[in-house]
Amino acid sequence: MTQIRICPKCEKSCSLQIDYQGSELLSVTGHRCHLGVEFAESLFGPPLKIVSASVTVKGGIYPSVPVRTSKKIAPELVMAVIKAANQLSVEAPIRNGQVIARNIANSGAELIATRQIEKA
Repeated sequence: MTQIRICPKCEKSCSLQIDYQGSELLSVTGHRCHLGVEFAESLFGPPLKIVSASVTVKGGIYPSVPVRTSKKIAPELVMAVIKAANQLSVEAPIRNGQVIARNIANSGAELIATRQIEKA
């Protein structure tokens, strides 16, 4: 089967022709950058997710800092990432965008602070 989709990944808005059989992606044409292929692959692969959690902060004006993964991860890694984040503790100050952990739960993603936390 063939599907025509507009790629939403960049300003080029390429018209993609996506050929597939069942849940198997056969080919992608019409893309003008690698994001078109990534978009088409995301339609046929497992639904990847950005994971949000919180990490304990020592010596800060707040007891925890909200964090998120730097990229989407496979659904089967979500709980492992949350558990790993819950076991972490960081010292204040924390700046927004600061990397809290690299390759969290072997997901290939970094855990990034999404709020600034000053020292108490």
